[in-house]
Amino acid sequence: MIGLRILWLVAGVAGAHDTTYTDGTGCGGCDSIVVTPRPTTAKEGQPKDSLKSAEPQERTETPFLNGEKNGVEKLFFRSGKIRSETPFTKGHLNGVQKEYYESGVIKTETPFSDDNKNGCQNSYTETGALLEETQYVHGSLNGVDRKYYANSKVVLTEWSYLNGIPNGPMKRFFKSGALKLDAYFVSGKEQGTHRGFYESGTVKWETDFVNGKRSGKLKEYSETGAVVTTATYKNGNLVGVKTCGDGRTGDESLDCTAGK
Repeated sequence: MIGLRILWLVAGVAGAHDTTYTDGTGCGGCDSIVVTPRPTTAKEGQPKDSLKSAEPQERTETPFLNGEKNGVEKLFFRSGKIRSETPFTKGHLNGVQKEYYESGVIKTETPFSDDNKNGCQNSYTETGALLEETQYVHGSLNGVDRKYYANSKVVLTEWSYLNGIPNGPMKRFFKSGALKLDAYFVSGKEQGTHRGFYESGTVKWETDFVNGKRSGKLKEYSETGAVVTTATYKNGNLVGVKTCGDGRTGDESLDCTAGK
């Protein structure tokens, strides 16, 4: 097994200067760069003793100034291509952290301020299409988290957050862009009237929630607008029976859409 080793490329240099990474770029003002090879691990089914010390390794290159991380810390794939870039200022994560696919396409961009996520984090597919955008304030989810269908500009879901907890509208969409679900949360719990839709835009069902529990009327509709199911709930429990549009009644397990 290959042991961890640390190589000081430049050490004991008085004052900051533009020390150079092994990829030829500068650290932007540091007095040393530490190169840390990451141990090679055996793949599934591969004997550990089959690993050769000459195999390429992932490595991290970390710039320091006066004993603190200062500059862009870089992690490399075994191929030597950049895997991530993480900016530090006087030992604290500040700026936009970037992660890459081995192809060189950006995978994620995450803004930091004093070690906390702060701003809009973007994630991408390997083709470069936006996959998700998430808003952070002082390390917590705050604002809209928006996910997209892969390799498409069409929104899949939208969640609203306050201090890391779902709070506000939540929507889900069909790949056509039509609204599929319209919901609402307060402090992480479902609240108010939630509606599901057919892709045509017609309401498919609607039900009410109070403090995360179904309370009130449930109605299900056919795509033509005919009432298929009616029921009443209280504190998440069915009150009485479900009633189908064709006159059938039953308990929670009754599926009025299944026909007679």
